[in-house]
Amino acid sequence: MASLPLTEQVKKKILRHRAQFTHVLSSQLAMCASKAAHFRNSQKFRNWITKNIFQEYGPKLMWYHKLTSGEGAKILKAFYGTKSSCDISDFTEHVKRLGLVFDLFGQDTRGTITVVKEWFENKGVSIPGAYFLQAAVLYAQLSFMGHRVNEMGYGSHNIIATATAKRAIDNRRAVETARKKASEKIHQSNLTAEVAETKPAESDVDTQARNALANLKIDWDEEW
Repeated sequence: MASLPLTEQVKKKILRHRAQFTHVLSSQLAMCASKAAHFRNSQKFRNWITKNIFQEYGPKLMWYHKLTSGEGAKILKAFYGTKSSCDISDFTEHVKRLGLVFDLFGQDTRGTITVVKEWFENKGVSIPGAYFLQAAVLYAQLSFMGHRVNEMGYGSHNIIATATAKRAIDNRRAVETARKKASEKIHQSNLTAEVAETKPAESDVDTQARNALANLKIDWDEEW
């Protein structure tokens, strides 16, 4: 396999283990969705990707070569640049301009791998081996899967901002619900008080008449 060009090496490996890689990316997509919101700092998110996401691409499926944290950082830098945010939209827009359907497991596996390889070369990022390129194309595919759902790849500031905004909305709704319940309770108490206040008070004449009736002695045997 070493005699083959890098693109062909990666293509052969991807197609051979298509089922495993599909399963890995699907589980990672769900994991990223649940974990991304916990990272407010993009660098922390990059570190998490390096330690968790990239490590699932090997070593059994990576020519028994473990991707180092430094190599993982190089891959992320190629996609995200040096910006503080983790925004992969530059790469996705580049793919759109090429008119390429980015699908590693589809009909144009070679074209998908090639566009990633050329992207790294244009960024001046050296590719030390097929294992590195494979990790890059798998992460690019994962990012596109996330991009289709969230308009940006997983790890982007957009996901973090969206999750933060959602928490704020949920908190605001909880406060509004509590305020509404308290307001309704106060309103009900006021209505009860108003009913008590508007109930006609018994006059002195009414009191005297009621007492007279209570004290009245009637002899039912007396003839009228």
